[in-house]
Amino acid sequence: MEKSLEVTVNISDYLLTPLSCSSFVNTFFKGLLYQKTQIPYPYAWLKCSITRRRNREEPLELRGPDRFRIENQYRVASKLYDGLEDVLNELANELRTNTVNEILILFGSTPLTPKEICRIKIPNLALGHFEQVHVKEAIKLQHNALRQIFLSDLWMDSIDSSIPCTNIYFYITKHSDDESSKFKACNPLNFQNNVKQYTIKLNPDLSKDYSCCRVYDENNEILENEDTTANSTEQEEKPLSWYQFDNRLEGYSNLYIEGIGVSDLW
Repeated sequence: MEKSLEVTVNISDYLLTPLSCSSFVNTFFKGLLYQKTQIPYPYAWLKCSITRRRNREEPLELRGPDRFRIENQYRVASKLYDGLEDVLNELANELRTNTVNEILILFGSTPLTPKEICRIKIPNLALGHFEQVHVKEAIKLQHNALRQIFLSDLWMDSIDSSIPCTNIYFYITKHSDDESSKFKACNPLNFQNNVKQYTIKLNPDLSKDYSCCRVYDENNEILENEDTTANSTEQEEKPLSWYQFDNRLEGYSNLYIEGIGVSDLW
């Protein structure tokens, strides 16, 4: 089995802005965690079960060891859910800075000895647009881009369907030396050749002239908008810096009591 894989995702049917890019990244990572069995069911079900438990007013009827197992599983699932929401929100903030070069997610006991690594190469993103004009269209059409990954022969032939539950680490590289509140500067990581790595390369169509969000003044003259490329020449001349998300996530598997999933009982 190949230890390195690259999948190019051509995005030609919608505009890749910082917000639409973060929507794609979020959806991809949620699907990846489920495919790698780091969560026992799709993310939408995880969110629904956590929300249902948090809105529950009456206490559990079960007593003894079963109740302890249910409550403990809920705490584990809740911690992963909150941590993933936190990191995805922070990634969205980072993409708005237009300096991110690559996003990495590492699966393994430590970031120095990962079992698998997934990278997303972030291209130049379109600026100067009203995000809400494009994000609804992007969300409707991004499933075509995701199909290019998860249903590609290259991906399905080269990627194991699952790995044992383990720790999950998030890193970014960017042409900037500015830390955020959650991503802290760290030393670059070097990985051994036998570590399985797969890279998602986003390839937007930059040939299209999007004039949809131009702003006009009272004389019907076009106002100058932001530059339409995310990484300016000045930014790209800066060396790449590495940043690590300040918390690790922990994958978990579902438990069953008398054939019923614990998430249906809490």
